[in-house]
Amino acid sequence: MEELLKRRHPNSLPALILAAASTGTEDNGLDVRSPTAPHSSQTAALLERRVHRLEAELEGKDEAAKRSLRTMEQQYHRIK
Repeated sequence: MEELLKRRHPNSLPALILAAASTGTEDNGLDVRSPTAPHSSQTAALLERRVHRLEAELEGKDEAAKRSLRTMEQQYHRIK
């Protein structure tokens, strides 16, 4: 099922999680690092920082869209 997710949605969150987890595997894919390994905590911290940055970026774009909508509404009411 994991391979299916990777093929259908290569940029999906599960595919990214699997890719992050696979950094601790050997070539045969059988030896996976434990979740408490230092590398996985660094990866988790990196992903958390990225999520926070993307959330902040999204909030900024949302505010910009709201301002643009208000401006268009004001222009519409002036014309009307």
